Amino acid sequence: MKDNYPAKLFWIGVLLNIIRKFIFVVASIVLMVMGIWNAVYLYIGLAILGLVIIISLIQQLKYRNIMLQSEDPNLAEFQKAVLDENWQSNIMNMIEKTIRETQEKEEFYLQMSQDDMNKLPDDELLKAVLARTEHKVDSFENPEDGFRSLNDSQRVLYSVNYLETEVNNGGLCQFFVNSSRMVAPYISEYMSIIGADDHQKLYDDFVSKNNIDLTDLSSFDIDDVDEFEDQNKRYPFEEYDNAFYEMEPLETYLKKYVKDNLKDF
Repeated sequence: MKDNYPAKLFWIGVLLNIIRKFIFVVASIVLMVMGIWNAVYLYIGLAILGLVIIISLIQQLKYRNIMLQSEDPNLAEFQKAVLDENWQSNIMNMIEKTIRETQEKEEFYLQMSQDDMNKLPDDELLKAVLARTEHKVDSFENPEDGFRSLNDSQRVLYSVNYLETEVNNGGLCQFFVNSSRMVAPYISEYMSIIGADDHQKLYDDFVSKNNIDLTDLSSFDIDDVDEFEDQNKRYPFEEYDNAFYEMEPLETYLKKYVKDNLKDF
């Protein structure tokens, strides 16, 4: 395939890769500032920053090569959009299309009868009941009021899925700093209900060893990214996250739970 990967898109990707390595960039800047008094720190800081840039370039080159060479039919539409000269408008159209299809799918799920839902494959059934449950919570101005409006089975699904989503996106620390922490006191009990015993033990051990009071997580309130980084340093969140990623996904347990309790959704 002709090499027509947009240069602007390539450098945007490189910049995003560098931003994702925020901690190392900050460390390199601090060391370079210290280098005003000691040249050794300056060289170390420059070396770290150079390494971040090189790794970010390599990552984007790999992504570029995938776009240019991949023959995966699932990637074909996005591949065609990115490599076209109108890639910016193509990507915006794809985003708008995805949002529209998601909204239409949610409306479809909300109108389904339980008999119809029971015919869905497990993956889509989970999506359907999540859409219905989250819609119910979102219909309240206050999420906590929405959570209280759920029945027991819906609360289990909503809470455990909330935990998994947050940890997969940004780790357990993100779960505690976001509004998702409102379900933190119930997570252990709910993981026991769905049979996720290893996950329950991991969660309970982390909370216990670090003396975290799940009934008062106000100390996790943050206003900006810098404060989130500070929160990440309070406890060994990375250890929890790495162990979490090695375990059976909570989604597996939720699929079975939903199937067994479909009448409640």
